[in-house]
Amino acid sequence: MVNVILGFGIAVIAGFLFARMANKLKLPSVTGYIISGIIIGPHVLNLVPEKILNASSIISGIALSFVAFSLGEGFTLREMRKIGKLVLFISIGEVLGAFLLVTLSLYLLLRLPLSTAMVIGAIAPATAPAAVLMIVRETKAKGIFTNTLLGVVAIDDAWGIILFSFTLALARAMMGTHGMVLDHTAHYIFHGFMEVVGSLVLGLLMGFLFSLFFRFLDIPSHIMVYVIGFVLLTGGIAMELHLSILLANMVLGATVANLVPH
Repeated sequence: MVNVILGFGIAVIAGFLFARMANKLKLPSVTGYIISGIIIGPHVLNLVPEKILNASSIISGIALSFVAFSLGEGFTLREMRKIGKLVLFISIGEVLGAFLLVTLSLYLLLRLPLSTAMVIGAIAPATAPAAVLMIVRETKAKGIFTNTLLGVVAIDDAWGIILFSFTLALARAMMGTHGMVLDHTAHYIFHGFMEVVGSLVLGLLMGFLFSLFFRFLDIPSHIMVYVIGFVLLTGGIAMELHLSILLANMVLGATVANLVPH
């Protein structure tokens, strides 16, 4: 039986080796990570059993916090004046387009119930910001296209949360699983909006606190510990309050980028 430490060691080494092979084939490192995960996972070689994958949720939460913080750093007021409208329109179009395409395909072609098709369709717009950010950094891409891409990847999760909450409430109402249909529909829609608003407020507050005490720091190592601490604090508080780790840390990064530009 593979223990947790050995399992993580295997995952790290396998990821490294497959990433190097992907690079040799002119592919992004993330492609190698995905392939290595499939091969060493519980459904192929089973070198990293499922219980270890379940135990790794804390690592994925921490990683997502730092990814979101990095995405938020690009949301400066100067940058948003350039691409703000573009990001807004593209992100809304991407979310609604994916939702409608998947929902209608499942309903019209596969004949799934409309309520089921809508819920699956609402999941479709979700993106993986970590993979996009890794590829952008690996290729050292810069420019208006890259900034717009990162902006869309960051903000579409907010639209996705709202859309999923609304769709889930509507699907429950259509299925008639609750007696008080309107009350439950309003409850789920309100919950979705509160998750987004709460995440935004948390990120803003933590960003303000960050900037408040940052001026007392001047040693790089202290600054690094300070940043890591705030990213983890924001992610942890978001988890405790059942808010979005991604949105909260993204707003933290954006607030820090605007209040502490240096």
